[in-house]
Amino acid sequence: MAYCDGLDHLEGETVSILADGIVQDNQEVVDGRIDADDFPNAEEVHIGLAFDSELQPMKPVVNTSMGTSVTSIVGCHKMGMSLLDSDGVQYGTDTGDLHEVNINDVTFKNKSEKTGLFSGVVDVSVAGGYNLDNNIRVFTNAPLPCVVRALIPKMDNTGD
Repeated sequence: MAYCDGLDHLEGETVSILADGIVQDNQEVVDGRIDADDFPNAEEVHIGLAFDSELQPMKPVVNTSMGTSVTSIVGCHKMGMSLLDSDGVQYGTDTGDLHEVNINDVTFKNKSEKTGLFSGVVDVSVAGGYNLDNNIRVFTNAPLPCVVRALIPKMDNTGD
């Protein structure tokens, strides 16, 4: 049986594991170690406490031919999400209804030089569109990088 040891400081905790860039099942640290049978030949292993990351941007305000969108009724049916070397990214209007960004979708142009990660812009949408007072949330709980460079709303402005 293979083990990763030296984890005494995490005794009794459930940890996330990333072995050679592949997410492994969470494990509990017992006797300062975890079972490494699922990744015995991994060259690089990251082990740590899991946590949730959530991004909820402020309402975007844009100038239009009729003034700013501050007091307008605005519909946002799609949003461009610019990511840098990311994976495990989810989005939605709240954490109870999240959708996974499929970085392997062939319609997305991946500019990342890192295997298994995505850099570029993806279009995301949810049924009913976004309400820009309570707009998109970007979420991850995977032990993977998630870097959001920009959110670009594609809006319909109906006036004041």
